[in-house]
Amino acid sequence: MQVTANTETVNVSVTDSVNANNGGSGIDASGAGSNTVNIMVRNSTIANNGGIGLETGGTGATVRVTRSTITGNGHRVGWGPS
Repeated sequence: MQVTANTETVNVSVTDSVNANNGGSGIDASGAGSNTVNIMVRNSTIANNGGIGLETGGTGATVRVTRSTITGNGHRVGWGPS
């Protein structure tokens, strides 16, 4: 799942979800300029994706996680900046 803010602020909640076996990153937040992306992940599994499990890009991107499992994603990294 990729969320990008080009013209305004975007707030997303991901709850009780499974994000697995994708070719790219599990969850990718990208904020451009003064536009921000805020993602809250709760009670979810992010596993076995080809890219990074949780990824942020740009200065306006934030991902917060609680009570979730992040495992087996590519690049041997669970989370990180792009």
